[in-house]
Amino acid sequence: MTSAKLDATGQRWVSHLSIYDFDIQYRRGQDNSNADALSRMSNQEVGETLQSSPQQVRMGGSRHEEAQTTREPEEVSGEDKTVVEEPESGQPLEPSEVYVDVGMETLPAMTTQELRAGQKEDPVISPILHFKSRNHKPSHRERMKLGATGSLLLKEWRKLVIKKGILYRSVRLP
Repeated sequence: MTSAKLDATGQRWVSHLSIYDFDIQYRRGQDNSNADALSRMSNQEVGETLQSSPQQVRMGGSRHEEAQTTREPEEVSGEDKTVVEEPESGQPLEPSEVYVDVGMETLPAMTTQELRAGQKEDPVISPILHFKSRNHKPSHRERMKLGATGSLLLKEWRKLVIKKGILYRSVRLP
């Protein structure tokens, strides 16, 4: 996205969004009623709507394509079996394709040990974890070695806490 008339906020948005691969398509208001309706709902209503939605989204490539689901009873086990079909052809998709329930939690579950090990191996978090565990704020020279990302994390120094060997950023909800 390029424009000669972006203010500082616009430039920051462009910078943050540049890491994603997406296409923007204009839709007239009446053709974009789903987004319009969602934007007028409270966060709680949107969450409830998405949780109760039977849609699934195929995660692959640079686009998220909707797929229709139908339920067929499993004769042997008595459990339901979900069959996902291509919207255009109605043909079943390969079971190896990855699907995510819309509105469902998609973050992978990690153990405390995995988080701790990951942070110790992370080139940005590891030095900050070391400084915070000693309760020693790094000097200017030490900060220069951390790089830009580490410096950003240091701006949150007062909010950083260590619990069970894992570095967290504490947040106080209003």
